Amino acid sequence: MKMQIKEPLKEMVRPELDKGETVIWADRPDPKRFMRRSIPTIIVGIIWTLGTSPFILTFLTNPDDGGQLMKGHLNNFDAGPLILIAFSLLITNGAIFAPLSERKSALHTVYAVTDTRLIIIHAASNRTVKSYYLNEVYVRKMTVRTNGDGDLTLSIKAPKDNQSAIRLPDAELMGIKNVRITADLFRRNFEQEQV
Repeated sequence: MKMQIKEPLKEMVRPELDKGETVIWADRPDPKRFMRRSIPTIIVGIIWTLGTSPFILTFLTNPDDGGQLMKGHLNNFDAGPLILIAFSLLITNGAIFAPLSERKSALHTVYAVTDTRLIIIHAASNRTVKSYYLNEVYVRKMTVRTNGDGDLTLSIKAPKDNQSAIRLPDAELMGIKNVRITADLFRRNFEQEQV
């Protein structure tokens, strides 16, 4: 079963295809799903900012001058508090911009299934391509949300010549629209080849 694939996705996948290889399915993850991953970062940033704010305000004020701002320790130049301020601003900015960074990551990611393999392309700042052949991939876990979207966790088999007990990391396809259809596509096209 060949699905409709948007032209920009075809263009992004085309350089990775071998001669005669056909794209069966390609899609981008849902940016909102990626942005949700940044919630812990935002929480840590808020806690850090609230925790360091009293120290920063103490550094910037001088109780001897009636608590006026910028009349504190700046006159004596103490590097420790300045480093704390710089580090605090760095963490706060990281927390603020984490959702935007995750959104950019989602918009520059493409998942594609061809007649021979799975291709995951991340092309935000550098182009990174992960490719797994039919006999290397099987659906290990599927998460479905109420709207039908969800995530697929795919286990990767170690090569037969690999004698060690090292387990290869799973491939995660996050924020897939109609995840059940995609999982069925994997099962039909990938897992039947492994028998």
